[in-house]
Amino acid sequence: MLLNNFLYKTIRDQIKSLLWWSIGISIYCSAITFLYSLMENSIKELAAAYPSDIGKVFGIENMSDIASAPGWLNAEMYSFMLPICFIIFAIFAGANSIASEEESRTIEILLSEPLSRGSLFLQKYLVFMLNMFFMTSIICLSVYIPSLIIDMEISIYGIFAATFNVTLISALLGTGSFTIAALYGRRRISLIIPIMISLISYILNITSKFIDTVTSINRLSIFRYYDIPYAFENGVNAQVTLAFSAMMLALVLVGYISFVRRDLRI
Repeated sequence: MLLNNFLYKTIRDQIKSLLWWSIGISIYCSAITFLYSLMENSIKELAAAYPSDIGKVFGIENMSDIASAPGWLNAEMYSFMLPICFIIFAIFAGANSIASEEESRTIEILLSEPLSRGSLFLQKYLVFMLNMFFMTSIICLSVYIPSLIIDMEISIYGIFAATFNVTLISALLGTGSFTIAALYGRRRISLIIPIMISLISYILNITSKFIDTVTSINRLSIFRYYDIPYAFENGVNAQVTLAFSAMMLALVLVGYISFVRRDLRI
């Protein structure tokens, strides 16, 4: 029987996977942060041992930057592995929100209750965004608390700004996945398209660092606006935040209109 509070039901259904994701990412972020205290004395030697261009593959302009606390976190966490994990989480969360209900035919049960399509769509998206901000909080705490313990001398605002960068890019791709699921009701296509966009975007951004002719095309890459060193130094980039928020709003409007009007195959 459907719970009276559909929002609560959606949160309850996703809480188990959310907890597992948060535990895994928390352990990873904490471990990388603590590792700085063990590696601090040998980081400069480690940076000198690598060719300077190898850092560009991971979005690091200068390998010597990893000797600083923000540089270490960027190189070992924010530049590559953390975005991958968060983007995968967001895309799967977005795809599962509606498409899994439609493919399993449980959406027919939901809509047999006094619940409109529009309300279902908006509540599903609200839970998606709550999950995103919950994961953002987990990441911030998993970096900030260990940084205090090892006296890393890095501000909570810098950590938040860097993590918020990851959240923006992940939320945009996740919203794209959510919208595609609303448009077509198919989980596979709502996974494939955002994953392909993120891969192409990342490759374009890295290639532009080595080939000048790619620079103009790279303006279309969402990773071009993913700047962790700027975030640590200057905080949240308001222009990028507004641009990404506007794109997410546009995607949500497209998904909402389509979901309300199309045949849900029930």
